[in-house]
Amino acid sequence: MTTTIDVPLDERGNPAGPGQVITGGGTRILLLPVETFDGHWNNIYYVDHADYRLLVDVGTSRSLPALREALAEASRRYGCDVSLERLDAALITHAHADHFGAAHDVRALGVPLLAHELDARTLESLPHREGLYRRNLQQLGRRAGVSDELLRGMVEAPFMPFAPLVVDRRLQDGDVIGPGWPVMHAPGHSPGQVVLIVDDVVLTADHLLNRITPVQAPASRGRGFGLETYVAALRRLRDHHADRMGLGGHEGPIEHIGDRVSQTIAHHARRLSDIVHRCREQERTVAELCEDMFGSFTSHGLIIALSEVMAHVEYLYEIGWLDTVSEPMPGEGPEGAVRYRAREGRQGSHIPI
Repeated sequence: MTTTIDVPLDERGNPAGPGQVITGGGTRILLLPVETFDGHWNNIYYVDHADYRLLVDVGTSRSLPALREALAEASRRYGCDVSLERLDAALITHAHADHFGAAHDVRALGVPLLAHELDARTLESLPHREGLYRRNLQQLGRRAGVSDELLRGMVEAPFMPFAPLVVDRRLQDGDVIGPGWPVMHAPGHSPGQVVLIVDDVVLTADHLLNRITPVQAPASRGRGFGLETYVAALRRLRDHHADRMGLGGHEGPIEHIGDRVSQTIAHHARRLSDIVHRCREQERTVAELCEDMFGSFTSHGLIIALSEVMAHVEYLYEIGWLDTVSEPMPGEGPEGAVRYRAREGRQGSHIPI
């Protein structure tokens, strides 16, 4: 049996409504796009097997009514009987708010929750991590050379309230869900990021997306972060599942995982080369690199840009392509900002990744 796909897409290639994928093994996967935050869309998946029904990610509390409507529409369109109340479990692919925000609402329906053990720890202690998160943001901003005004906006940005959540099952790499669907640990974007293999289809969550590349965080943030960690997990996914199609946590289906992994790694290689080139022209802070590469941002956008650029800068520093300048340039950026320059003797565009 071959995989069949029926997913309506808009002009940008994003899902325009509920869709369906039937795997080569005959399992129905419903793709349910919902707006989790203003202007921010997620794909929730309902894996409908005769013996097991699994929700992959849960969205946010505000998107739960839209999820129910999408399920009702999918039921009418595809002639299936699906609802949240019929679920056997829900998998949280990683501990980012747009993917886990409605976890308590889903748990209240009697649905067991599953997550990788590393991100399960985050979910259990999230309310207590707010102070640490804000302190880390402040340190990142000062090290990057962010202005005091922008730094205040970053540090004081609202933090989504979320009560501690103890999941019903902590997953590890290779664990099996339902009738035989293995979980692959894929850290980088999040320490406990997982992908799920359902027959010949891989639900890649935010590890691999069809068009954009998931934002990275510097390795100094802790276990499970860093560009090197992310790329190693991408290669492992390609080694095992190159010829399969993927369904990401955002955007449309991924036609060929192997090709998309190669494109994603090439994107990061180009970004590394770009940063080295800019730091060869002139010593730069991470904040200056962000502005050069992406332009100006609001507080939330700046946090994402800083994280992405710092992940690449840290990697370049670790492999010897960038050096730090011991003293900040007088009058430029907050005290303590680190400036980077390309290491002398390093020429060419081939940077190992």
